[in-house]
Order: sequence, then C-alpha cells, then structure tokens
Amino acid sequence: MARIGHTQPLTVLHAARQGVYLDGGELGEVLLPSREMNGELESGDSVNAFLYHDSEGRLIATTRQPRAQLGEVAFLKVLETTPIGAFLDWGLAKDLLLPFAEQRSTPEVGMHQLVKVIEDREGRLLGTAQLDSHIDDTSTAYQQGDEVSVVVAVTTDLGYKVVVDHRYWGMINSAELRAPLKRGQRLIGYIQRLREDDRLSVSLNAPGAARSDELADNVLARLEAADGFLPLSDKSSPDAIFAEFRVSKGAYKQVIGKLYKARKIRLEKDGIYLLKD
Repeated sequence: MARIGHTQPLTVLHAARQGVYLDGGELGEVLLPSREMNGELESGDSVNAFLYHDSEGRLIATTRQPRAQLGEVAFLKVLETTPIGAFLDWGLAKDLLLPFAEQRSTPEVGMHQLVKVIEDREGRLLGTAQLDSHIDDTSTAYQQGDEVSVVVAVTTDLGYKVVVDHRYWGMINSAELRAPLKRGQRLIGYIQRLREDDRLSVSLNAPGAARSDELADNVLARLEAADGFLPLSDKSSPDAIFAEFRVSKGAYKQVIGKLYKARKIRLEKDGIYLLKD
C-alpha cells in the first residue's frame, strides 16, 4: 500500500503529457511530474517515489528525497515567514509549513528549526517544533548495546538531550566527549545502559567486541586511504588519536595491538604501517 510521507517503490501505470502516473493503490493514480523524474519511465517500470501534497493540495510524487520523512526529526532552515506560519527547506519543490500553533519560538529567515514531520487530519504533511508532544520520555524497546540513530536537540548541564530513532528522548553525557556536538547533528549511537526509570542513556561508542571490530576495520581503511601509513603510534597523544578516530588512547592501543599480532600492520615510533598480503 502506498503511503503519504514516505519513499517507496511504485509502478508506472501510463505516461501523460505532464509526466507519468503511478499506481498509488488505495490512493489512486498519482502523478509524477516530468520535472520530478530522473530519466525516462515507461509503463511497468518501478520507481522510488516520495508522496506528498503540492501547493494546490493535490497528491503528487517526486523522486527527490526530503531531508525528513513522516515521523522523522530534522534541523531545517527557515526560508520564509508568513501570516500562516514559517516555511522550511526540506529539499522538495513545495516547502514544509511550520504553522503558528506548532511553533515554540519565533522563526526568523535564515535560522534553523528542529522539527518533526507530522500530518494533519487531511493527510497533509507539516512540521512541528512542539517535540515533547510527539516524542516519548521513556522506552522499554531496547537492550544495552543496541545501535540507534540520534539527532542532537538541546545542550544541558549534563550533556546533550537527543532524539533516539525519531521517537524517544535520550541523553549523551558530555564526560565521554572530546568535542562538542551541534544542534541538529545526526549520529549513530548505542544504548549505554538500561535505567530503572526507563529513560535512555546513549553513548557514541560501540560496546565491547563490536566497537573493537569496527575500530579495527576503520584503522585498516584509513591506512589504505593514506598509502599504508598513519602517524599515530601507541606513544601518540590521546587528543591526536581522538581527533582521528574519536576513541580513547586505550581503545586505540588495544586495537593496533590486535592488528599487529594478526600481522596486518607494523608498529614503528613514527606511526603504523600497513602490511601487504
């Protein structure tokens, strides 16, 4: 079933002067205008299309990818303010409306707003900055170590309040960070621990073996890209190691030790060298 507010594969039914019509199932035939197409399409072809309403309220399709789909959170630039609300740049021909009722502060042109894409009663997409009404404080859906998507929302005295998987509030403690995060920044995080109050503590470091394997792959990839040499040895400063790999010196030393024992690298005073098979 085709869904408004999502990108999905849809079948071309027939061509028209203004584009092609796609099979929207219960939504009926949906026009994919020529200006929104990538190349020629024929009847029976499958195309990944995003469905939304145009400025005249008609349901249309586009092959462009919005910066946020229905239910997702994004940090979007304010393009215009009008008597009905602000319009945000989400990457489509029709800008995303942030109505007055869904605002938390007064939007200004050129600034950014952290919003979640929701829909009104008619199925039209809009943004809301009233995130507390659409994001839960707690969750029991995760296990320790689970990988999650993270959007940075607010700086606090303890660290950063983040949106986890576009659905839940979480917290990243600033004590584990060497560099500040930016509002609206999208990251991959991991559930750090399960709290008794069901609130989510998030880390940017992968747990245990998964983190070690990921770092080892990253080190080898960086060596390949740098012609087989990185000027980071087990004597390098923690700051230099963190700047390159965003991990502690201890974690880096452990991984390069494993790579050395596996005869993947050579350790020297000036750095590490990739050993070719």
